[in-house]
Amino acid sequence: MALPFTDYTSNVTTSDNFVVTGDGMFDDLMETINAHLSARFLAGQITGKEYAIVYLGAIQEAAQTSAKIFLEREISEKKSVLLDQQIAESAAKTSLLTAQELTEDKKTLLVIAQTLGFKIDAKQKLYAKTVETYAVHESVNKNSVVPTIIEDANITTLFNDLNELIEPGVADIS
Repeated sequence: MALPFTDYTSNVTTSDNFVVTGDGMFDDLMETINAHLSARFLAGQITGKEYAIVYLGAIQEAAQTSAKIFLEREISEKKSVLLDQQIAESAAKTSLLTAQELTEDKKTLLVIAQTLGFKIDAKQKLYAKTVETYAVHESVNKNSVVPTIIEDANITTLFNDLNELIEPGVADIS
């Protein structure tokens, strides 16, 4: 954002007794310089030619100083805007990294849940195949030996193990 030139000099007026005033940085410096030079002139410390030389140097210095202040203020404002943008960019990067970390955490939880699901599925399939095998064997041979895996105590243990893998304490049959 460019500073308006009115910040440098504006509303310059001259009073009836030749006092020049204005609202800009240059005007403020010149008012101060004029007050000091007038005091020295009236005190007899600066006379004619010396007054002209000092006044010319003071005008040049006031012009350079106010221009420097004017430009430094504009640079400072631009740096401030740039810093605000960098802060916003940094915050956006932090938010993105946080979101990526959350995504990675969710992926890890998904892998854990899938692994658990595979374990539950494997136990269920093993039990189902054992029962099917026994049922076929029993239908063919009425005096077959009951596999230990489908005895009451083992069925209860298997059920509780599966139940704990799914959600601990949901249905305990023991």
